[in-house]
Amino acid sequence: MTILGIDEVGRGALAGPVVLGGVRITDNFPLLCYHLEPDSWYKDNLEFKIVRDSKKLSEMKREKVLKAVDASGIDYSILFCSSELIDEFGIGVCLSHMVCVLVNILPAERIVIDGKIKILEEFSEYLLERLLSENSLENTMTLKPTLIENQNSNYILVERENKADDKYLSIALASTISKVKRDQLMKKLSQDYPEYGWWQNKGYGTEKHRIAIRSNPNNVYLRQTFLSKILKNSPV
Repeated sequence: MTILGIDEVGRGALAGPVVLGGVRITDNFPLLCYHLEPDSWYKDNLEFKIVRDSKKLSEMKREKVLKAVDASGIDYSILFCSSELIDEFGIGVCLSHMVCVLVNILPAERIVIDGKIKILEEFSEYLLERLLSENSLENTMTLKPTLIENQNSNYILVERENKADDKYLSIALASTISKVKRDQLMKKLSQDYPEYGWWQNKGYGTEKHRIAIRSNPNNVYLRQTFLSKILKNSPV
């Protein structure tokens, strides 16, 4: 049995991409995180005992988890979606399409996503092509769409569960890896745009970040559809 856990980071940020991660593990791994299921497996894999929702881990612990995943050979994949696509299609639509891409990259017998991510029944071929291009994936991939309820054999069944990112080991790992990768990118972007403080706020709406946005609202990495309230209060 293989299980694919999927989670996103960066949904509420004002700048930078939204990132979706998928981690595929076998039933040789515990299904649940250590704080819920202290399985004996963790005794031989102590570095995984800290794994849970990435928001509950320090930056140092998240990076430690990523190193453990890389050393273990666990299968995972990370997808980025630009602020341009978020503005054009909406973040929920983008995430739904990203799930479609991810489950085709990492096929598994069971697929579980965090409850915040919704799945559409209709998909845009154009958006799928854009996502593949942004992530340097082959545009010739044949993508089988996803569905929450298994009503059609031509769809891939996906389970959705609330707060799953602090429950399932695979989803918690996906959350953590996605967070590390996105933070690394925001720190890199901050070198060219230090006025926004992305190295520290990672694109989220801190007061200093909002002030910087009011002064420089036209950066390509800003999500323009997220800025209406901030710019509305900007001095003329």
